[in-house]
Amino acid sequence: MTQSQATVRVFRGVDVLAVGLLTVGIILSFTSPPDVIQGELTRMIYLHVGAVVAAYVAFALTALGSLLYVITRRLSFDRLAAASAEAGVVLFGVVILVGMIWGQTTWGSFWVWDARLTMSAILFFVYLGYLALRRAIPDVETRANRSAVLGVVALAMVPITHFSVVWWNALHQGATILSPADPKIEGDMAVALLTVMVAMQFVLVALIRRRMQIAVLEEAAFAAAVSADATVAGDAVQVPQLGGVS
Repeated sequence: MTQSQATVRVFRGVDVLAVGLLTVGIILSFTSPPDVIQGELTRMIYLHVGAVVAAYVAFALTALGSLLYVITRRLSFDRLAAASAEAGVVLFGVVILVGMIWGQTTWGSFWVWDARLTMSAILFFVYLGYLALRRAIPDVETRANRSAVLGVVALAMVPITHFSVVWWNALHQGATILSPADPKIEGDMAVALLTVMVAMQFVLVALIRRRMQIAVLEEAAFAAAVSADATVAGDAVQVPQLGGVS
């Protein structure tokens, strides 16, 4: 078995684990006991927390890939940064969607402009801006250089968003499930949450891998198009006839 074949098998295993664990996690989310305070609403928290942790990891990988690109100038790290950002935006979109549904049921409104929700919206649009910046620059190296700066700086929004409920008075509840001092989850609920959190990490790896593969194909297609345009332009150039017409 070659190294490439082994790599393919490993990532196929990741895909299977992502689907399998997420399926098990969802089943456990619906079969675990309801929360004493939130009741059946707590079932949405499993996906909400699992997705937000995976999104934070994705944004950290974007910053890491950007930094490594600046140091090494290897485009593979730029691809990692871009793929992680796209995966993070998808996962954080899930976080916001689930949170809005929970908010409508709990607060009577899909959205309120408190500190956590406002910071979450800013974080989401910052990374959408990162992706828009990449789309706006066709040249590969120029795009990598400029987006690397934003990829590193944007990471500051993650701790600001996460700790906003501590730093400001917020309607959004503080840390309860993952509170290190006094965790509020145990037993079957803890198993369900842990399963979903692990599953979302495998989902993240699968998304990043697929997007990096697409990026390689996109770069190859762009290079081929540029080469074809250059060939056509070269064929159109005619050598001047200096001797005149006989």
